[in-house]
Amino acid sequence: MPENNPQARNPSQLKVQQVEISSGPIPSPQILQQYNNIIPDAAERIIRMAEKQSDHRIDLESKVVSSNIVKSYIGMVLATIISVYGLYIAKEISINGNPWAAAIIAALDLGGLVSVAIYNVLSQKKERESRRESSTASPSGKN
Repeated sequence: MPENNPQARNPSQLKVQQVEISSGPIPSPQILQQYNNIIPDAAERIIRMAEKQSDHRIDLESKVVSSNIVKSYIGMVLATIISVYGLYIAKEISINGNPWAAAIIAALDLGGLVSVAIYNVLSQKKERESRRESSTASPSGKN
């Protein structure tokens, strides 16, 4: 009865396979040397291309962060203006003899600000946790 192990049947037909895996924009030095053997200065061109891509990504990330900061400040200014105006309207309504309506408007005004602030804190916390999970979930460096 023949065995199911292929090596036991014919040990002279053992196959060896070598696999090379690289991660990142720059190949290993051996592969760069092979590129240089085919095309002069190919390794330098590949490295320059990776550097340009890195600089481009850093520039884009910087612009996104700056844009988010500006949007945040604009949002705070507009929220302040709207809330002050809402409180002003509540004051005027109260002076004109309807304190319950004024109290409701003031409560909605301030409650809206508080709820937006809480929502922003929770969404930022969720985003940080998501980033933390994605960075620890991929040990190969691929996000």
